[in-house]
Amino acid sequence: MHRALVDARRGPRRPLKPFARRGRLRRRWAKAIRVALALSLFGCNVALVHGGDAGDGGADAGDAGVVNGCTPSDFAANDHTSPGDLRLVSFPTTPSPAAYQPRCMRVKVGQKVTWLGDLASHPLTPHGASESSGASPIVPTSSGTSAAFTFTSEGVFGFACAHHPAQMLGAIDVVR
Repeated sequence: MHRALVDARRGPRRPLKPFARRGRLRRRWAKAIRVALALSLFGCNVALVHGGDAGDGGADAGDAGVVNGCTPSDFAANDHTSPGDLRLVSFPTTPSPAAYQPRCMRVKVGQKVTWLGDLASHPLTPHGASESSGASPIVPTSSGTSAAFTFTSEGVFGFACAHHPAQMLGAIDVVR
């Protein structure tokens, strides 16, 4: 064997894993799934589904209601306006950049949405909004593993990863 791969005391060395964090991330996702399943057993609706593809990357002036590639049908498919719904937007860190899941969501005024993921690697930032929307409650967040924001006014509020705004983006549709 090659000298660099042999240690006289321990025998052949194993090459280093290129993705040493992969096991830790799998454990985090497994825990998130267990929590979601437990909540669903107690009657809570859980939103951990993909909201569609990454879209065209921005607000489209020609299509009314389209923000960051989210259409009215995307919002209808991810309607979490019921009081018992768990409003989670999650994102894995591999492959990088990943997609928000769901990337389009509808909530009611006064409801809170929580983003789960490695915010240091994928900082959350407001990105795009409908013309009728007021100031976004989403503030730039670049640390921790979760961020929660309460939506106090109607409108469509876009969000994106500060490092990958063309690939990781989405929107929250806030209705009465």
